[in-house]
Amino acid sequence: MSSTTYGSRGSATRTTARLGGLGFDLVVAVLSALFMSGLYLDGWAHFHRPGTESFFTPWHAVFYAGFLAVAIAIGSVIVLNHRSGLSWWSAIPAGYGLSLLGVAVFALGGVGDVLWHELVGLEQDVEALLSPTHLLIGIGMALIVSGPLRAAWRRTGIPSLWQTHLAMLLSLALLLSLFTFFTQYANLFGTTLPAVRFQPDASASAGNQRMAHIEQALGVVGIVLHTGLLMGLLLPVLRRWTLPLGAITLILTLNIALMTLMRGRYVATGALPLIGFALLTGIASDLLCRSLRPASAATRNFRIVAFAIPVLLYGLYFAALNLFGGGLWWTTPLWTGSIVVAGLIGWLMSFALVPTATSEGPKFR
Repeated sequence: MSSTTYGSRGSATRTTARLGGLGFDLVVAVLSALFMSGLYLDGWAHFHRPGTESFFTPWHAVFYAGFLAVAIAIGSVIVLNHRSGLSWWSAIPAGYGLSLLGVAVFALGGVGDVLWHELVGLEQDVEALLSPTHLLIGIGMALIVSGPLRAAWRRTGIPSLWQTHLAMLLSLALLLSLFTFFTQYANLFGTTLPAVRFQPDASASAGNQRMAHIEQALGVVGIVLHTGLLMGLLLPVLRRWTLPLGAITLILTLNIALMTLMRGRYVATGALPLIGFALLTGIASDLLCRSLRPASAATRNFRIVAFAIPVLLYGLYFAALNLFGGGLWWTTPLWTGSIVVAGLIGWLMSFALVPTATSEGPKFR
């Protein structure tokens, strides 16, 4: 795994002074996928195997084996680089300093979680996602799995090929999946609130009317939150690189597959229809980006892509609920307006990345 960099012309230059590069990125990304699968398996077990609170479970084994594997991979390369004559600081592959910190943060969070449980007991439902020690574990995971993304960000002139982008794309998809795991309480791919199955009792009591309002509000907030997470990660990458065809398909399909499979009992359509519609969204988004080229073309093309991807995602989401989820109980103004809001969130986020200022001040176009 010798270091490989790309210059402005995309040609590779190889050095042997420091281990790292694209091969190392891919190893870390694959091991991080094992790590993340353990997290989602643990979440699946809480939904489908209630009452199993032992530490010694198969899903915990996958989770912690994934952590140890990626920690050993990062640590081994650092040690080998140091033995070749580099200082400890220089021995860290580019982009992986924060991943090394993440290993320490995760370990600290794990030890703290044991003590926390002894003091306050085991958390349930939403509180388990907001526990301070669980959030510390999540921060450590985010720093670890985002290593290949940071490493890629430091390179220039990367050609638009799967072999040069795969590790970075996996890293981004895993980071998104980590964020959606910790916000699953407001994720409409984890609980299909607009489906008829989740409609509150139709009686006219004030309590039921209030519950209907709460579910509608939570659903719209979930769309806003998920759109913000998705586009906040995707837009910088779309602006920096021309991605290989299929890149967005990989990110969306992997993320939504993990969420729907984990929380299948709360998904009115079942997992497969939503995964299929996520695949369609990704294909349409990839073709749109291939046509508009948001990385290199006019700024308005970037704005169009930022608006269109969330619209495609939630437009097809509501179509899936209509076709395979028994229909919608949300009114037409509510679900159509939610699609537009998702697009507007993406469009507004594009201005944070590319404000299009002129010498006379900001100009929005």
